[in-house]
Amino acid sequence: MRATATPAPIRTGKRRLLTSCAIAAGMMALACGGPALAQVAGTGTFTTGGGTANGGGGTTTTTTVTQLQNVINWVPTDPAPTGGDINLLPAGSTWNFVGTGDYTVLNRFVNSGGGSLSRQVALNGTVNSYVGSTTGPRGGNIWFYNAGGILIGATGVINVGSLILTTNDISTAGATISFNGTAGSTSAITVNGTINANKVGNPGGSYVALVAPRVVQAGAVRVDGSAAYVAAEVADIRINNGLFDINVTRGVEGGNVITHTGTTTGPGHQDGDIDQNRIYMVAIPKNDAVTMLVSGTIGYDDAVSATEVDGGVRLSAGYNVVGGELAATPANATAANITAGDTRFLSSTIARASNVFAAQPTQTLPGSPPPTTL
Repeated sequence: MRATATPAPIRTGKRRLLTSCAIAAGMMALACGGPALAQVAGTGTFTTGGGTANGGGGTTTTTTVTQLQNVINWVPTDPAPTGGDINLLPAGSTWNFVGTGDYTVLNRFVNSGGGSLSRQVALNGTVNSYVGSTTGPRGGNIWFYNAGGILIGATGVINVGSLILTTNDISTAGATISFNGTAGSTSAITVNGTINANKVGNPGGSYVALVAPRVVQAGAVRVDGSAAYVAAEVADIRINNGLFDINVTRGVEGGNVITHTGTTTGPGHQDGDIDQNRIYMVAIPKNDAVTMLVSGTIGYDDAVSATEVDGGVRLSAGYNVVGGELAATPANATAANITAGDTRFLSSTIARASNVFAAQPTQTLPGSPPPTTL
């Protein structure tokens, strides 16, 4: 059985909907151990673009780029190669990116031969991106790729213009970003820390995309624009005026593939600003059933006037996204489910699952106390 929910009617300054069903940009447009306080534990080499990868000193690394399109291969300095996370950016350390214009930096974490890493890379410090200098405004598009997974630790903070975290290698063609991952991988993007994405002078123009066979968002994400959490092995994403097209051509292994327990929010905008902002969660199965687990807080800030909008939320288990909205038919015949717990939806929400949508409280409210006798 399949059912689709439609947006709630508009109320003054706010739209809300919790649905029920068997429910519903390009380049122009990623060392365990190491000292407690250190620079980036790795050496960077430009393969596209140019600049200085390992600048700075002390506990700060400054990566300066001179081109709009830049690719840097990073080989971690890993004194514990037998297991555990590679602590690429220790707590207390800072990694700054500096460029001009709407620049993009793809950071690829690889081994000394240029091949993919099988272990997770951890960012436990602070990542910033600036335009002009480290005293300039926030900007730039910072992308991180590691086949073995990426962890934003509880002490990790990312302050950038726009952000991609992925376990699937990236290529671009025009405004389309292609993600090509390893068949059968269950590598994860895990956020336990904080992500802030916004660009000065471009309200609503930022994005956050987490793309991997497993996506866990247990932290705090705030984006002045759109966010996409996509469980896929192979996918194409196109960003057009704040909306996403998400075409997954190879889904993921069965299980809980997207888990959201944190907060994903952002500012609303006046009608004159870019107001087509969405928070997407897309889980596409391959051969076995997949499930999206949803709780926490999702949506945009409350509108403060009748001329403001607060974006929307789109939850998809089994459906691609076309023109910024959920497709009418499933991507394939394999079952995909949504399980919602205690969730606060701040914006109009449409959710669609090709198999089962189930919602119930995570915590049971206590019963009424017995009446008192006076």
